[in-house]
Amino acid sequence: MSAFLGLLAAIAQKVLVGIAGEFLRQKRHDRAVGANTLLKAQIRSRKAIDRAKKISERRDLGAVRDRLRERARKRSTKP
Repeated sequence: MSAFLGLLAAIAQKVLVGIAGEFLRQKRHDRAVGANTLLKAQIRSRKAIDRAKKISERRDLGAVRDRLRERARKRSTKP
């Protein structure tokens, strides 16, 4: 009888260790996926910021160019 209980306890222990191990593996995987998702979001955010800066710089350059053209046009039309 005690051998049967020992065998039953050993089986239960192996099952519990397996469940706990799988739980820890899943938790590590979820953490890695979360970190990867966060990293991807940061990269996308940085790219969006860089893109906005480039657009802003192009607009600024365009505005300067337009002012220079306007100034040159005014000078050329003066009598």
